[in-house]
Amino acid sequence: MAHRFIFFSPLQITALRQTLPIHLRHCSSFELIAAYVWCLRTIALQLSPKEEVRFLCIMNLRSKINSLSLGYYGNAFVFPTQLTTATMLCRNPLGYAVELIRKAKAKMTKEYIRSVVDFIVIRG
Repeated sequence: MAHRFIFFSPLQITALRQTLPIHLRHCSSFELIAAYVWCLRTIALQLSPKEEVRFLCIMNLRSKINSLSLGYYGNAFVFPTQLTTATMLCRNPLGYAVELIRKAKAKMTKEYIRSVVDFIVIRG
C-alpha cells in the first residue's frame, strides 16, 4: 500500500460541501474530506458489492470524560467505527458517507468509552 498526501484547497472543500444536502452543509471539513476519501478509496479498490467497508478514526476522549487519574498524561483515545457495504457507500450520494461518519463520532458517549475500557481490561 502506498502512502500519498492529498491537499484540498478551500475552494475544493466549498465545492464538495455544495454537493451535500442543506442539512449536512454545516459538517466539519474532517467529516467532509474523510467521507470523500472513504468513497474514492472504496471505488479504487474495486471491492465486491456486498463487501463490508468500515470507517475507523482515532478520537481523543479527554473532552468526553473527566475521570482520568490525576497526573495521567498518557494516551486517551478510542476508535469509533461505522460499517456499510461497498455498494451502499459507492452508489449513494456523498451525504450518505458524511452521515455515517457523524454517527461514528456520535457513538463516543461516556457509556461507549466505559465499554471500551472494560473490554481492554478484560482482554488485558
